[in-house]
Amino acid sequence: MYLLGHVGIGRYLVPPKIRVRLPWRWLAVGCLLPDLLDKPLVFAAHLHWWVGPVHFDILRRTRLVGHALVFVVLLAGLSALLKSSRYWALALGSMTHVVLDAATDLACGVRPGWLLWPLLGWHLPAGWGVFAMPPRVYWIYGIAELLGAALLVGEGLRARRLKA
Repeated sequence: MYLLGHVGIGRYLVPPKIRVRLPWRWLAVGCLLPDLLDKPLVFAAHLHWWVGPVHFDILRRTRLVGHALVFVVLLAGLSALLKSSRYWALALGSMTHVVLDAATDLACGVRPGWLLWPLLGWHLPAGWGVFAMPPRVYWIYGIAELLGAALLVGEGLRARRLKA
């Protein structure tokens, strides 16, 4: 999980007219929500691998339920049903997270087949696991972290100037 990249760039991807009407903290949580759901499952499965054989091949991937478009669409539907700015913030934040992860995969030459999970079957397409990412991914994530941090600092300075 790359906090600054997902939150900083994710918030920037939401149009300003919409962003100002959403609760800041809820949008930030939404930008991290897919990882908050999926990573604990992946790490639990990894710990299980040390103990014995893995029976759930699906848990070998880092992008599971929270990264699927089905999850984001269901979250957006719930937001519309409840007419809650908090849930809209979670849904939009989650969508930015999925977009950023898909862009990372595409930049590394990997098709983001996890986007359509489970619509095309329960088996997730090949990809890298949490402990087996190619080195170029770390460069992309590092640049995204720096950009996200710069966007958050810039937003904080703008907010401070407006208050003064």
